[in-house]
Amino acid sequence: MSSGQIGREPILRRSRPAYRPMPESGLLVLESHHSASFSLEFRRFDFHKLCWIPVGRGALEYDKSRLPLGKDELLLIPAGDEHRFVDNPSAPLTLVIACFADRILEENQSLKLLIPEVKSRFDTPYPAVHLHSYRRGAVRDIYKRMLLEQSRGGPEAVAVLHAGILELMVHLLRGEPTNKATSLSR
Repeated sequence: MSSGQIGREPILRRSRPAYRPMPESGLLVLESHHSASFSLEFRRFDFHKLCWIPVGRGALEYDKSRLPLGKDELLLIPAGDEHRFVDNPSAPLTLVIACFADRILEENQSLKLLIPEVKSRFDTPYPAVHLHSYRRGAVRDIYKRMLLEQSRGGPEAVAVLHAGILELMVHLLRGEPTNKATSLSR
């Protein structure tokens, strides 16, 4: 047990992805702790992903472009876009991801209103913001609450997951845009 893991199980760092099926609720929250040798193939998902990077550095590769990513960034990956995460081997990524199906947009009027706002404020295919200390703490707490509620299950847990997605979208809209230029990948 490392000094940072007192009272908790050691973190399992993965070298390959472990995909989980989307539950009936259309909402899924997961953590992915990458090892230095983590490898991921390009893939499309039929759900949206709100990704927070609490640790590490790397990039999101898509088409023939690359978006550099680092600690304390929050980004939105739309459903259906082919992409993959690539880790910096000296500082592998930890990703905390809130996934939501397209039908959640139809069911949640507030979320349905926020998506066009995100598209109008960001001129990149993957809106990304850097989180200062207040937002970082708030985003961390939202994901922790969502992970806990997801493990509990039930209709009240689904309500908390919906609320968490909304809160994360607001932090995405109010965060400081990274304004990173994408470049051609290798």
